[in-house]
Amino acid sequence: MRLGMVGFSLLTLCMLELDNQNDLEHGRVSALDHSSIAALARNLLEAWIMFVYMSEPAISDDEWSLRRSILELHDSTARYRIAKDIGDAEEAQNFKLAKDATKRQIISDPLFQTLDGERQEKSPPGVGAGTGG
Repeated sequence: MRLGMVGFSLLTLCMLELDNQNDLEHGRVSALDHSSIAALARNLLEAWIMFVYMSEPAISDDEWSLRRSILELHDSTARYRIAKDIGDAEEAQNFKLAKDATKRQIISDPLFQTLDGERQEKSPPGVGAGTGG
């Protein structure tokens, strides 16, 4: 599961590059302004940081699972906020339920329990514990 998720991230980056190469071979030229280039650079940097964070070989499978749960919590929290802001009450409720379930899973995780109390307080579920990554 761990290597599969990392491999999928790498595959996605490779597919984006292949698509770009295909456009260049067929004479299509894209004009990117400074804002687009900056946004692309930031996205690539964030993708690389995520790749390193999730593929770090020195962490245990338990810590990897906790990191994945934290990422799922961030995802469901962001989706909940978007659904709530656009007025989709049904989707917002579904994402809120997923968010709450993931919070409970993180709080009950034995590895999260080993973090000192200050670290748990500074990183409440929903904001992110980070687990030292």
